[in-house]
Parts: sequence; structure tokens; C-alpha cells
Amino acid sequence: MKNQPLLEDEEILYSSNDKTITLSNKRIRQSSSTIGAGYFLSIPLENISTIELHYTSRPVLLAAGIICIVAGLALGISGAGMALGLAVVTGAAFILFYFLSRKHILTVASNGGARMNILTTGISNDAMLAFANTIENARNSMKQTEQAENPLKSR
Repeated sequence: MKNQPLLEDEEILYSSNDKTITLSNKRIRQSSSTIGAGYFLSIPLENISTIELHYTSRPVLLAAGIICIVAGLALGISGAGMALGLAVVTGAAFILFYFLSRKHILTVASNGGARMNILTTGISNDAMLAFANTIENARNSMKQTEQAENPLKSR
């Protein structure tokens, strides 16, 4: 996080290269800004309920691409060469858009319903699982520290 003050006894455990994601021993924060818009979310580690790693895509684009190519091949067999070329190019474009629409997302959800969606383009699945483990370890360490400091607190 760019120039964000830390809480008492807070230590940064991870910060993304672009400084949009910061994980500390107390919270995880996400911020971004573009022309005319800004976004900020902070979730205390004790409020994290789930961490999810998933893909999103638009399979209808893949289906449309396959249908166009099959239709083009059928038209090509019947002698419509121009239609074959147009259908195959259109089908290939749909398939390309399908692969471009795939997004790998790490979602951190809080007990209160806030969801932090972290787009993980270009990051390996193993690296994202390691980051999820880092979040879970930070959360568990924080809970163990709280219990050690206040053993009478109900679990």
C-alpha cells in the first residue's frame, strides 16, 4: 500500500510489486485507482472466512467458435470457398476471445460479506496457492498470539 500507516505491532508480510495488495500480520488490504475511480478494501485477518482460487471464462465464445468452424467446413465441402474462409476466421476469433476472457482469480472473503478479488494474470497456480497459505498462516499465527495473550478468551 502506498504510504499507508501501519497499526501498532503491525508488520508487512507480503506486498505486491505494484503495491495494490498488502498482507500484514493483522490485515490484508487491496487498493487501486484509475482515472475517475478508486477502490480500497481492508479485511482484518480474524475476519477472513474463506480463500478461493478459481477461473472464470466465457464458454459461449468457445462454443460459438467451434460452431462457426464446423459450419464453415460444411460450407466449404459444398463449394462455398469464401464462406469457408470467413467462417473459419470468425470461429478462430471467437476461440481466441475465449482464451483471452479466462481469468485466474484469488478471492478472500470476510465473515461480513466483503470479497476481495485478486486478478492473478501471469502468476502460476503454485505461487497463488503459496500466497493463500501465507494468508492462512498469518491468520493462524495471529489467533495463536491472541490466545496466548488472553487465555481466558472463549474460543
